[in-house]
Amino acid sequence: MTLKTAEEIMVPIRKYPHIPDSMTLGDAIVIMRKPQIDARDGRKTAPRVLLVFNEELQFVGLLRRRDIMRGLQPSFLFGDRAKLRHALFPVSVDAELGELSWEKVASGMRQRIQRRVKDYMIPITATINHDDHLVKIMNQLVRCDTSVIPVIKQDKVIGMVRSIDVLYEIALFLEIEQGPPATSS
Repeated sequence: MTLKTAEEIMVPIRKYPHIPDSMTLGDAIVIMRKPQIDARDGRKTAPRVLLVFNEELQFVGLLRRRDIMRGLQPSFLFGDRAKLRHALFPVSVDAELGELSWEKVASGMRQRIQRRVKDYMIPITATINHDDHLVKIMNQLVRCDTSVIPVIKQDKVIGMVRSIDVLYEIALFLEIEQGPPATSS
């Protein structure tokens, strides 16, 4: 058995959820909640990451679930005020303080879902070539601490390799079955 290439295990770009950078965080949440990526077992899965394109249809970044949550957080948990507060009083804020005025927190989040994706997306920090083999792909995912990585062919993004697909291929390559053998008691 030979090691597969990125092009053989990727999700093609046309099948991977993508959004414009001008979209709101609220719109991104709606898209991210829908199962739309074909899994290897025939199911559809919800994306962990959305691809972000600008008006010129250039691939400019990724929007992860945690980026959306960062955009929705109340200001007392992050930002310039939090940095200043921490410099003066090096004490962590208890996120449970939000329970004191849940309606105020919810109201703020309803406003923050109107923020633009481009302000919270992360830039593309690494790519792999379409003909890179499984070991190189695995190395890039680990080195870049990411769960998805764009696949490039002739200077264009043609797909995304997900860590789950890499693990699947590793299991096939190593002939690992569904689970560890049962232990006798």
